Amino acid sequence: GLATTDGHANVRSWCMPGLERYASTVVKECVVNKDLRQSSKLQLTRTFDDWADELDASYCFAEGHCTNSVASDYTTTQDMENMCDYRFGGRRGWTRNFVNNLKRLMDMPRSLNTWVSAKSGISTQRITRILSKMSCAQGTFHCDIQYCKHTYCRDEYYVQKYGNLLPPIAGHLMQDPDMSKDVAAMESADV
Repeated sequence: GLATTDGHANVRSWCMPGLERYASTVVKECVVNKDLRQSSKLQLTRTFDDWADELDASYCFAEGHCTNSVASDYTTTQDMENMCDYRFGGRRGWTRNFVNNLKRLMDMPRSLNTWVSAKSGISTQRITRILSKMSCAQGTFHCDIQYCKHTYCRDEYYVQKYGNLLPPIAGHLMQDPDMSKDVAAMESADV
């Protein structure tokens, strides 16, 4: 998995091929320098450069990051791990097994194309939930929340487009202890 073998967030996972380009934004500014506001600015620039703004914006709303009132610019990695434990039913909920679920999703190209689009974002929390687990495992869940709150959650264009994805409860109250049923449901839909 992406987390450490002893069940903690692993920021070194950002050194994997293809991810190192984010080390200068998210990891350096948010995790090392603990400047979540600066991290948000740099991440937004990177996202627009990569044409990924719709994906990020839809993730922000679907995961309830816009309504999370617990995370702040002063949230620590330990705080983040506690938030992830609460959200995903304990440490094992975000440190184990979800990479296999992600691989299974990637093996369903027809459904994946329906649920993920550079123009219309991510249309199901089944996908965004996996991204949140990855974010927990990589030690940047709190960075994601603040990135969302400093950017997309304040932009009327994205509020109008993705506000319907907001869960009925505040982001910090969400709990998703078992997503294996979601992956099974998606597999049966991809027939």
